[in-house]
Amino acid sequence: MRPILNLLLNNLGYKLLALGLAFLIWFYLVSQGTKEDTIENGVLEVEVPEGWTILYRSARSVTLRVYGPQLAVDQLKRQKVHVRIQIDPAKLGKHEPPVTLIPKIKTDDLVLPQDADLADMRLLEATPERMTLVIDRVEEREVRVKPVTLGTPEPGCQLEARPVSETCLVRGPQSVLAKLDSLKTQPIPVRRLKPGIYTREVALETELDPRSLGDPRMEKYDPVRVSPRDKVEVVITVSPVTSERVLRGLRICTLVPPGFERKLILDKEEVDLAVTGPADILEKLTPADVRVFVDLIGMDQFPQLVPLRVIFSTKLRNEVKLKGESPQILCKLAGGSNE
Repeated sequence: MRPILNLLLNNLGYKLLALGLAFLIWFYLVSQGTKEDTIENGVLEVEVPEGWTILYRSARSVTLRVYGPQLAVDQLKRQKVHVRIQIDPAKLGKHEPPVTLIPKIKTDDLVLPQDADLADMRLLEATPERMTLVIDRVEEREVRVKPVTLGTPEPGCQLEARPVSETCLVRGPQSVLAKLDSLKTQPIPVRRLKPGIYTREVALETELDPRSLGDPRMEKYDPVRVSPRDKVEVVITVSPVTSERVLRGLRICTLVPPGFERKLILDKEEVDLAVTGPADILEKLTPADVRVFVDLIGMDQFPQLVPLRVIFSTKLRNEVKLKGESPQILCKLAGGSNE
């Protein structure tokens, strides 16, 4: 008995002090009572079942008027308050997507601190009291790839951007994908590219504005994200800009075999030729760069239609071409001695 008594009386002063402090703390807590307060800019979260996504929500923040223990209310105000609305899959399954819901914000939707007692906390009012949601199923679909370029190639050049695969598989809201014809790539820089063929691997634009799809029902929808499986390859072909020009009054020369002494008569001495090539080269093209002649070597029958031969100067042979078929010219012998 004495050891127990000694244990109780040992450091009695400290024990009485601790007991007094505990009583004071209890009294302070009890005296605090309850409190009503307003919490602004609460974060409004929405959880949807797997396989569904949100197309539109009428609110992203909420103002709350709450009632509960003063300490809990004060603690709630000191941190970012979250309100989490969980959508019941059974409600979605009863309707054809997209589904419009108008859930009410309840006390159970409050996300409280871990040490706060929800049973002692009440939600008196929420502004807005309800929110409108448009929820759609998520699906996959093949859409066309539309390359987008940024900048221009070298002056005098043109480009063609073509995806290696014409389509790609994307994942997104069912109603949006039903209206989606193509998906743009992120801009591909092509500034001052020289003539040639280039291959670029590029990502696709993943954020879409449903209002751009031309459906009035989607005018209020928020921007949505689609998820392409992979990046795409785009082949960029840069080539000189092709133009046309007509060279007029080109003199026709004759090419005859050695010893040919008969006089030839051509139905015309000059010809107009249409040529194609890079625009900057055609602008500088002169008659001196072109030779037009009729080749009579090996011919002994006259009169005869003979195609003209056109030869461009060496520096232009790989750049300038004759447009269409070479014109023909009628050749005959003078003096009526045609055979």
